[in-house]
Amino acid sequence: MLTCKKLIENGSEYLEGDMSRWQRFKYKMHLFMCTHCKRYIQQLKQTIAMIGLLPKQEPPAELEEKLQKEYQDIMTKK
Repeated sequence: MLTCKKLIENGSEYLEGDMSRWQRFKYKMHLFMCTHCKRYIQQLKQTIAMIGLLPKQEPPAELEEKLQKEYQDIMTKK
């Protein structure tokens, strides 16, 4: 049986359809029986929809340069 914790961990994969038919079946069975997880998936759907409505923004050039430098510093220390 699929646990609530496992369902929550993979909720976005369920919504995106990135799982096998058997996994989707287990998710649907769990959602049929568990009102808490059903509510969680509904909220996740709404959150994804709201994020999709936000305007696209580019990060400031200074931030991008800073992140690239930090990444390069980390990678050279390995």
